[in-house]
Amino acid sequence: MIDPDIRKRLQAILTAHDDAFRALRAADDAVGDGNGALRLLIDAQARAIDAHRVAIDAALAANRAALELLNQLE
Repeated sequence: MIDPDIRKRLQAILTAHDDAFRALRAADDAVGDGNGALRLLIDAQARAIDAHRVAIDAALAANRAALELLNQLE
């Protein structure tokens, strides 16, 4: 039979460990959620960069067309 004081101490230690491991699991889940959000942000940034490049190319083409038209008017 285990001494009642030792049993209480062991129960307190194991309960504290259980609480700590649950907190670690919650923190790990939060980090996973954060990583998922960062991946979404990176994907959104990549799409925004691509759209910006398309807009720049379109603006360059429009500018060149306007310059050609202006040169033809001379």
